[in-house]
Amino acid sequence: MKKKPVVLIGIAAAALLLLAGAGFFGYRAFFAAPKAESGAEGKKEPGKEKEAEKGKGEEKKGAEKGDGKEGAHTASAAPGMGPTASLEPFVVNLADPGRPRYAKIVVQLELDAEPAAGEIEGLKPKVRDSLIMLFSSKTSEEMITVGGKETLRNEIIRRLNALLTTGKVAEVYFTEFVVQ
Repeated sequence: MKKKPVVLIGIAAAALLLLAGAGFFGYRAFFAAPKAESGAEGKKEPGKEKEAEKGKGEEKKGAEKGDGKEGAHTASAAPGMGPTASLEPFVVNLADPGRPRYAKIVVQLELDAEPAAGEIEGLKPKVRDSLIMLFSSKTSEEMITVGGKETLRNEIIRRLNALLTTGKVAEVYFTEFVVQ
Protein backbone atom coordinates (compact mmCIF):
# COMPACT_ATOMS: atom_id res chain seq x y z
CA MET A 1 0.00 0.00 0.00
CA LYS A 2 3.00 2.36 0.46
CA LYS A 3 3.85 2.15 -3.26
CA LYS A 4 0.75 4.12 -4.31
CA PRO A 5 2.12 7.61 -3.38
CA VAL A 6 5.46 6.78 -5.03
CA VAL A 7 3.67 5.77 -8.23
CA LEU A 8 1.61 8.97 -8.18
CA ILE A 9 4.76 11.08 -7.71
CA GLY A 10 6.41 9.25 -10.60
CA ILE A 11 3.42 9.85 -12.87
CA ALA A 12 3.30 13.53 -11.87
CA ALA A 13 7.03 13.92 -12.59
CA ALA A 14 6.67 12.24 -16.00
CA ALA A 15 3.69 14.48 -16.85
CA LEU A 16 5.67 17.56 -15.78
CA LEU A 17 8.60 16.58 -18.01
CA LEU A 18 6.24 15.94 -20.91
CA LEU A 19 4.59 19.33 -20.42
CA ALA A 20 7.96 21.09 -20.21
CA GLY A 21 9.09 19.41 -23.42
CA ALA A 22 5.88 20.37 -25.20
CA GLY A 23 6.20 23.96 -23.96
CA PHE A 24 9.79 24.17 -25.15
CA PHE A 25 8.86 22.77 -28.56
CA GLY A 26 5.91 25.17 -28.84
CA TYR A 27 8.12 28.13 -27.98
CA ARG A 28 10.79 27.15 -30.48
CA ALA A 29 8.27 26.42 -33.23
CA PHE A 30 6.11 29.52 -32.87
CA PHE A 31 7.98 32.28 -31.02
CA ALA A 32 11.74 31.85 -31.47
CA ALA A 33 13.44 33.81 -34.24
CA PRO A 34 14.17 31.69 -37.29
CA LYS A 35 17.78 30.64 -37.72
CA ALA A 36 19.77 31.79 -40.73
CA GLU A 37 19.31 29.42 -43.63
CA SER A 38 22.29 27.51 -44.96
CA GLY A 39 23.02 26.23 -48.42
CA ALA A 40 22.12 27.79 -51.76
CA GLU A 41 18.88 29.30 -50.49
CA GLY A 42 20.59 31.07 -47.57
CA LYS A 43 23.29 32.72 -49.67
CA LYS A 44 22.81 36.40 -50.39
CA GLU A 45 23.81 38.12 -53.56
CA PRO A 46 26.78 40.44 -52.94
CA GLY A 47 25.02 43.54 -54.26
CA LYS A 48 21.85 42.89 -52.25
CA GLU A 49 23.79 42.57 -48.98
CA LYS A 50 25.38 46.01 -49.42
CA GLU A 51 22.00 47.55 -50.29
CA ALA A 52 20.48 46.10 -47.12
CA GLU A 53 23.34 47.48 -45.02
CA LYS A 54 22.98 50.87 -46.71
CA GLY A 55 19.27 50.96 -45.85
CA LYS A 56 20.06 50.12 -42.23
CA GLY A 57 22.62 52.92 -42.11
CA GLU A 58 20.07 55.42 -43.39
CA GLU A 59 17.58 54.30 -40.72
CA LYS A 60 20.23 54.85 -38.05
CA LYS A 61 21.05 58.31 -39.40
CA GLY A 62 17.39 59.29 -39.22
CA ALA A 63 17.19 58.10 -35.62
CA GLU A 64 20.42 59.94 -34.69
CA LYS A 65 19.20 63.27 -36.08
CA GLY A 66 16.79 63.60 -33.17
CA ASP A 67 13.59 64.41 -34.98
CA GLY A 68 11.83 65.01 -31.66
CA LYS A 69 9.84 61.80 -31.71
CA GLU A 70 11.82 59.69 -29.25
CA GLY A 71 9.17 59.64 -26.52
CA ALA A 72 6.19 58.74 -28.69
CA HIS A 73 8.05 56.21 -30.88
CA THR A 74 6.33 57.04 -34.15
CA ALA A 75 6.51 54.80 -37.15
CA SER A 76 4.72 54.00 -40.35
CA ALA A 77 2.77 50.81 -39.94
CA ALA A 78 1.56 48.19 -42.37
CA PRO A 79 -0.01 49.26 -45.66
CA GLY A 80 -3.52 50.51 -45.06
CA MET A 81 -2.62 51.91 -41.65
CA GLY A 82 -1.82 55.50 -40.89
CA PRO A 83 1.22 56.65 -38.95
CA THR A 84 1.40 55.28 -35.42
CA ALA A 85 2.60 56.57 -32.07
CA SER A 86 3.46 54.39 -29.08
CA LEU A 87 2.95 55.76 -25.61
CA GLU A 88 4.97 54.69 -22.61
CA PRO A 89 3.24 52.09 -20.38
CA PHE A 90 0.63 53.32 -17.91
CA VAL A 91 0.49 51.80 -14.42
CA VAL A 92 -2.46 53.18 -12.45
CA ASN A 93 -4.49 52.52 -9.34
CA LEU A 94 -8.08 51.68 -10.19
CA ALA A 95 -11.19 53.12 -8.54
CA ASP A 96 -12.22 49.83 -6.88
CA PRO A 97 -13.65 50.30 -3.38
CA GLY A 98 -12.28 48.05 -0.67
CA ARG A 99 -8.98 46.67 -1.82
CA PRO A 100 -6.42 48.30 -4.10
CA ARG A 101 -6.43 47.14 -7.73
CA TYR A 102 -3.95 48.11 -10.43
CA ALA A 103 -3.82 48.20 -14.21
CA LYS A 104 -0.89 48.23 -16.60
CA ILE A 105 -1.90 49.42 -20.04
CA VAL A 106 0.22 49.98 -23.13
CA VAL A 107 -1.43 51.97 -25.91
CA GLN A 108 -0.53 52.31 -29.58
CA LEU A 109 -2.24 55.15 -31.47
CA GLU A 110 -3.02 55.10 -35.18
CA LEU A 111 -3.17 58.64 -36.52
CA ASP A 112 -4.76 60.04 -39.67
CA ALA A 113 -1.79 62.27 -40.57
CA GLU A 114 1.94 62.41 -39.90
CA PRO A 115 1.83 65.91 -38.33
CA ALA A 116 -0.40 64.52 -35.58
CA ALA A 117 2.50 62.32 -34.43
CA GLY A 118 4.64 65.38 -33.75
CA GLU A 119 1.73 67.06 -32.02
CA ILE A 120 1.22 63.99 -29.78
CA GLU A 121 4.88 64.25 -28.77
CA GLY A 122 4.56 67.96 -28.05
CA LEU A 123 1.46 67.37 -25.94
CA LYS A 124 2.89 64.32 -24.18
CA PRO A 125 2.33 65.62 -20.62
CA LYS A 126 -1.30 66.51 -21.41
CA VAL A 127 -1.88 63.21 -23.22
CA ARG A 128 -0.45 61.15 -20.35
CA ASP A 129 -2.35 63.16 -17.73
CA SER A 130 -5.62 62.78 -19.58
CA LEU A 131 -5.19 59.03 -19.97
CA ILE A 132 -4.02 58.50 -16.37
CA MET A 133 -7.11 60.34 -15.12
CA LEU A 134 -9.32 58.25 -17.42
CA PHE A 135 -7.77 54.91 -16.46
CA SER A 136 -7.76 55.64 -12.73
CA SER A 137 -11.46 56.60 -12.81
CA LYS A 138 -12.40 53.06 -13.90
CA THR A 139 -13.02 50.00 -11.76
CA SER A 140 -11.50 46.63 -12.55
CA GLU A 141 -14.97 45.30 -13.43
CA GLU A 142 -15.38 48.03 -16.06
CA MET A 143 -11.99 47.25 -17.58
CA ILE A 144 -11.89 43.45 -17.74
CA THR A 145 -14.79 42.91 -20.14
CA VAL A 146 -14.48 43.25 -23.88
CA GLY A 147 -17.27 45.83 -23.88
CA GLY A 148 -15.45 47.78 -21.18
CA LYS A 149 -12.26 47.83 -23.23
CA GLU A 150 -14.19 48.97 -26.29
CA THR A 151 -15.78 51.80 -24.28
CA LEU A 152 -12.35 52.74 -22.94
CA ARG A 153 -10.94 52.77 -26.49
CA ASN A 154 -13.69 55.16 -27.64
CA GLU A 155 -13.13 57.44 -24.62
CA ILE A 156 -9.39 57.58 -25.37
CA ILE A 157 -10.08 58.57 -28.98
CA ARG A 158 -12.55 61.27 -27.89
CA ARG A 159 -10.19 62.71 -25.24
CA LEU A 160 -7.10 62.78 -27.44
CA ASN A 161 -8.94 64.20 -30.45
CA ALA A 162 -10.11 67.06 -28.22
CA LEU A 163 -6.41 67.90 -27.61
CA LEU A 164 -5.19 67.61 -31.23
CA THR A 165 -5.42 70.34 -33.88
CA THR A 166 -3.28 69.05 -36.79
CA GLY A 167 -4.76 65.58 -37.09
CA LYS A 168 -6.87 63.01 -35.33
CA VAL A 169 -6.48 59.66 -33.61
CA ALA A 170 -8.05 57.17 -36.01
CA GLU A 171 -7.73 54.06 -33.82
CA VAL A 172 -6.39 52.93 -30.46
CA TYR A 173 -4.71 49.56 -30.01
CA PHE A 174 -4.06 48.01 -26.60
CA THR A 175 -0.76 46.18 -26.92
CA GLU A 176 -0.67 45.21 -23.24
CA PHE A 177 -3.55 45.18 -20.78
CA VAL A 178 -3.19 43.74 -17.30
CA VAL A 179 -5.59 44.27 -14.38
CA GLN A 180 -4.56 42.99 -10.94
